[in-house]
Amino acid sequence: MSKRTKKLSKRNTRKWILSAVVITAVVLIGAVLGTVIGAILNIPAWSPETLYGSETTTLYDRSGNAFYSLHAEENRIQVPLSLIPQHLREAFIAIEDQQFYQHHGINPIAIGRAIIVDIMKGEKAQGASTITQQLAKNAFLYPDKTWERKIKEMILAFQLESKYSKDEILEFYLNRIYFGSGAWGVQTASQTYFGKDVDQLSLAESALLAGVVRRPNAYSPFKNPDLAKSRQRVVLNSMVDCGFITQQEADEAYEQELHYKEPVKSRSQYGFFVDYVVDEAER
Repeated sequence: MSKRTKKLSKRNTRKWILSAVVITAVVLIGAVLGTVIGAILNIPAWSPETLYGSETTTLYDRSGNAFYSLHAEENRIQVPLSLIPQHLREAFIAIEDQQFYQHHGINPIAIGRAIIVDIMKGEKAQGASTITQQLAKNAFLYPDKTWERKIKEMILAFQLESKYSKDEILEFYLNRIYFGSGAWGVQTASQTYFGKDVDQLSLAESALLAGVVRRPNAYSPFKNPDLAKSRQRVVLNSMVDCGFITQQEADEAYEQELHYKEPVKSRSQYGFFVDYVVDEAER
């Protein structure tokens, strides 16, 4: 083969490679733009009421003692942020979103780190959602792991940040998240696991509840007390790293013995009386 022929062959090869790179880039850019446009066009309708979620109705006996709770989709009792202990708020910020009061709905650094991990694993496995994004997902979206949902989540997070203060967003979030065992929100979770109102929680109890949310089924103290305790340590260490508590306070909280509430009694125990109350309320 002559030198001229070799040069032509190399030149054609470079052209084919360049063409393939350009075509691949155009396809990728088109796919990204299509996903973004699709997410924007299909963004859920804004409904502030959705942020609250459904609430629970509590039945009391003639002595004023609560004996049963009625709820539809979610067992939830709303409480204002003023009744939620500071150490419980800090526990969630430490383990879920340490830059909560600094960012504007999303954390670009965390998102970049998650994208790298996702590419390396070949799937969307790494989470990077801020507390605001988690609220947007829980209130308006489905939990499926797709890029379109993630984009919608970011758009809704920006909307939330523009309409509400950080404390209002934190209050919505703490009242809406799921803790397992049928408990939605911090007040119901506190009553479900410890048999007390949220404003009575200790640092140790708050750290445990904050740790449950990431994987409610796995970290439930009813199902896996040892795993829940291990997760509590992670939360306490994160609080130390954030400067919310000292190492001594973390160690003392971890050593504190926790007393869990007995499982909730079933509706069948109260027979027709609960049915009568429901029928009377509907009438």
